Amino acid sequence: MSDDRAILMSYLKSVPFLRDLTADDLEAIAERMEQVSFQENALLFDVDDPADAMYIVESGEVEILTEDGAPVAIVSAGSFLGEVGLLTGKPRRVRARTLTPTTVWMLSRDTLESLAAERPGLAMGLARATARQRTAAAPSPTADDLRSLPLFAHMEREALEEVARHLTPCEFAEGDYVYQPNTPAASLYIVVEGEVSIQRPGSRNAVELYRARPGEIFGEEEVLAGQPRSAAAIALAPTVCWALAGNALEDLVSRYPRLGFNLARLTAQRVLIERPDLPARVPRRTKPRGQPRARGGLLTWYRHLDRGARARVALLAVLLIWLVGVALPFTAREAIQQSRLYTNAESNTLDDNVVIGNSPAGVPLATGLELAFPTPTPTPPPTPTPKE
Repeated sequence: MSDDRAILMSYLKSVPFLRDLTADDLEAIAERMEQVSFQENALLFDVDDPADAMYIVESGEVEILTEDGAPVAIVSAGSFLGEVGLLTGKPRRVRARTLTPTTVWMLSRDTLESLAAERPGLAMGLARATARQRTAAAPSPTADDLRSLPLFAHMEREALEEVARHLTPCEFAEGDYVYQPNTPAASLYIVVEGEVSIQRPGSRNAVELYRARPGEIFGEEEVLAGQPRSAAAIALAPTVCWALAGNALEDLVSRYPRLGFNLARLTAQRVLIERPDLPARVPRRTKPRGQPRARGGLLTWYRHLDRGARARVALLAVLLIWLVGVALPFTAREAIQQSRLYTNAESNTLDDNVVIGNSPAGVPLATGLELAFPTPTPTPPPTPTPKE
């Protein structure tokens, strides 16, 4: 198998409606896919066009726009688009336009139907995927739906509305793979209903790293690290999720730093609380006499971690840098400013004020203050006239 074909196979495995197919079926699809090139600012499809193909981007960038021309997402190399319409047969609801010269692999409806006629297993897998897509219960999220989720805590409503436009509902049956190891990390997921187990393959049995329940996120480590999946995510029950594409996440974090802070905090909490990859007790190692002390330290320890652990440690480091470099200096600056205000207030002594008229108990009033009532002036007693 050529390198290009192997890369295309890995991309096909990340497409939701193809994930249950066998390697032979995926190979047959890869052989029938057509490579097409587009110039900059070319339309792959427009609103209300027939959904007669799906695309996997080999190189370049494709922008997804609403009917009104508002940008929704940018699809880059390794990502796919148009797969929902290919399954449902409904007209396109968005338009796709290239931002740069772009090359895609195209899978047409005619090709897929001819392959399904030749391969019963592929036909059955496509039927199940189509049924899941057409009966998906996941509603499109709103700002109010996101407000209570930890990932979006303390974000303004305008920001939540923008995030909601980038979330894609998806549904998984019990036992379905949300993603598998060594596939591209295209999205992170938020669980709406159900439960997902994240498992790392082992020599004999898979090791469960953690479980994601309603309101929790998963799959973000590899997206942030820019690495292929190091674990598998399996639905333990009928599950509904919202998917946030990696390129959309990067854009949103740059515009709304609070989202990035929340994401780093949640990932750091998982590292500190779960710690599934560390044994409960580490036996103490003794160095035989006469042997030099082994050198290494934190750098050596970090190099021996796997990809997922490196990503979590890096996120924890980002959180600490944020706290030390941004949060603490900001708090200290506010405290200093408050202290200066109190100092200036105390430096204004009573000598700078004037006691006016009948101010109660001789309380000093501000200079130039006029009372609303007249100040009584005592009349001196008459001076007796001396007798001659």
